[in-house]
Amino acid sequence: MEKVAMEGYTFVDGGVCAAKGFRAGGVYCGIKDNPDKKNDLMVVAADAMCNAAAVYTQNKVKGAPVLVMKKHLKATCGKTMAVVANSKNANTCNADGVGKAAKMCQLVADEMGLPAEQVLVASTGVIGQVLPIEPIITAVPTLVKELDY
Repeated sequence: MEKVAMEGYTFVDGGVCAAKGFRAGGVYCGIKDNPDKKNDLMVVAADAMCNAAAVYTQNKVKGAPVLVMKKHLKATCGKTMAVVANSKNANTCNADGVGKAAKMCQLVADEMGLPAEQVLVASTGVIGQVLPIEPIITAVPTLVKELDY
């Protein structure tokens, strides 16, 4: 992979796991049909509780993951153990979005033996489409077991 130099930044090998104590993994679970089978679900997990912060949209419309993440960061005073995120679907402007964002956190928390509030959630993709939770339910147990440094 070619590294692009940016003034004021130092790039290190290892990606999201370059910092000691972080594991990550990603899978294609089928949130949206994708002939290339590019990953659409990921988890990053810390070995120890760590500080977390977020920058939120100023839009009046906030996606379900934003609402759940704000609630979790408030409950933990800005601490977390893991982040789960999906692509292909923003989980925004859906009546059941908050429930599904919370479910994503609970799935990861259950597999890691954590309270759900210690897991943050993010989604990116098309707005206004219902997020299919079934492929996420199926993929999370294996994904968490296969997290790697």
